[in-house]
Formats: sequence, C-alpha cells, structure tokens
Amino acid sequence: MSLPVEKARANLRARSRQPPDFPVTGSRWQHYQGEVVAVLGHGFTETDGIPCVVYEGDSGIPWIVELSVWNGRFTVEGNLTGPRFVRIEE
Repeated sequence: MSLPVEKARANLRARSRQPPDFPVTGSRWQHYQGEVVAVLGHGFTETDGIPCVVYEGDSGIPWIVELSVWNGRFTVEGNLTGPRFVRIEE
C-alpha cells in the first residue's frame, strides 16, 4: 500500500472518531439563490478525507460540495451576505 493511501485512510479513521456536523440525510434546504435541495448523503474525498455533502435539486442531478462550503456564507457584490444553505423545517 502506498504512503498517500495509508495517510488518507488514517485521516478518515481520525475523522470518523470525531464526525463533523453533517446535515441530516433527507433534510431539505434552501440555497441562497432560491433553489430547494435535498441532502442525499455524506462522504469524504478519496485523496485527503475532506468531508462532503451529497445533495440534489429540482434537476435531479446529484451534486457534491465540501462541508465547509455547505456551512459557509456567501457575499454578493461585496455587501449582501448570509448562509449558503438554510434548513427548511418540515
């Protein structure tokens, strides 16, 4: 086994002991541009174990985004800011 693979596996094991704050699978969220999306699941990048969220919108196409981006904020034209995704309570 190569050193990068061993390092990635060790990183994943360490992360699994301290799970990040993932959104709940099946929950619905509104993107700041208005589209409502559903969380399909979670994962980690293969090479370095970065936590990711898998989701889909109205198009039915699955998207993958890093958890830090999912939980991040957006800025439009330098002055409007807010959360990238907001949970829709059902």
